[in-house]
Amino acid sequence: MKPLRSIGLLLLLFTWATSLQSEDPVELKKEQDSLEQVVNDPDSDTLYVDAANRLVWFLKFKDINKAFEYAEDALIIAKKIKYKPGIARAYRNFGTLYDKKGDFAKAIENLFFAVDIYREIDSLNGIALCYNVIGIVHWRMKELQKADDYFSKALTASEELKDSLLSSVVLGNLGLVCASMEKNEEALVYLEKALKIAESLKDLDKIGTHLCNIGVVYFNLGNHDKAIEYYKKSLVISEEKDDEISSAINILNIGELYYEKGEYTKGLEYLNNSLEIFTRYEYADGILNAYLLIYQIYEKLNETEKAFANYKIYNTIKDSLFSKETKERIAVQELKEEQRLKEIEAKKQAEDDAISYYQQYSVILFVIVIMFVAAFLTGKVRVKTRIAIGIIFLALLLLFEFILVLLDPYIDLYSDGEPLVKLIFNGCLALMIFPLHSHFEKKVNNKVIKR
Repeated sequence: MKPLRSIGLLLLLFTWATSLQSEDPVELKKEQDSLEQVVNDPDSDTLYVDAANRLVWFLKFKDINKAFEYAEDALIIAKKIKYKPGIARAYRNFGTLYDKKGDFAKAIENLFFAVDIYREIDSLNGIALCYNVIGIVHWRMKELQKADDYFSKALTASEELKDSLLSSVVLGNLGLVCASMEKNEEALVYLEKALKIAESLKDLDKIGTHLCNIGVVYFNLGNHDKAIEYYKKSLVISEEKDDEISSAINILNIGELYYEKGEYTKGLEYLNNSLEIFTRYEYADGILNAYLLIYQIYEKLNETEKAFANYKIYNTIKDSLFSKETKERIAVQELKEEQRLKEIEAKKQAEDDAISYYQQYSVILFVIVIMFVAAFLTGKVRVKTRIAIGIIFLALLLLFEFILVLLDPYIDLYSDGEPLVKLIFNGCLALMIFPLHSHFEKKVNNKVIKR
């Protein structure tokens, strides 16, 4: 059984770092210090919300409890001042933090909250970022088709936005889905395309992630030499950037490779190192996979007691992450999202229909006005009496039909569809318009006689 791998790293990097200006650790430290100054002494509530939301990115692996505190503060203040971009970003932060902790139901719930607000403020970029993380949650839960659906939505958005960074990430994610479906050749196409974009952008985070994931695909293909080549390239980048989680993922993958080669002692060394880092940062997905591999190695070594102990821990974590209750809670959230999408589509269709109706009514009204102007002019120019009366009759007939169309929904409502009642309504309307017809006809006849 092969463990889940570094897709979590790839997705989280993009989700948190879309606005990153520099990858230099010194520059990043300066930015973090600057944000902390803003939080401690903000000029406005809006600045505080933006700074707190941004600080979550810096703290996501260093101090997740502090990251949650900043996200909570940002959400409370953003709601208080009705700052929708800040509210959406805070919910998105919660979604990614809960994903990291392995609470997938809460992750999905918060991400859909964010999607709703991003729709209100017409932020396609925000929606795409959320879909990207929703995709990872489904990927972690082995719901590959749903993961593919959300990644595809995110990719469509990235192409519409012409966002190369987002495209690079989502292409990489689609590659990981293909790899999970054992479509390894197709996965390589996605991942190499993603790597090429990242290299053109000189984005070391994404380059390192794609290198690691390409290594995963080569591992699946049985090409261990290629796999370790890509893992080590990725590890060099993560160590240069002092990114411990990325390093731990590469270390875990190298440990698995040694396990596959039968070098169990060396494999255990790498896996225990990765487990220590994952545990320190509460990285649930990494902890799960490390325990699985350690259990498998002890089983191969016939160390039954150690194998059983690690299997129990692995099984406990797995049950908490993939419980029936979690899946049911996520299913409820997705049903709500589907309903919201249907309501939005229905509302849009109703608005389009209303615009179409108003346009048609405007044309009809315009024609009626023209007909009445023509009727008025018949008394001032030489026109045969029959033609003048015909114009008046046509104008009034159009007016009658126009009023009937406007009143028809109300007539149906009060008549309950009864033909006799509708006929009475129509007759009353005709009687109201008849004196108008007689008045115009009389005036035209008088003017024609005078002429």
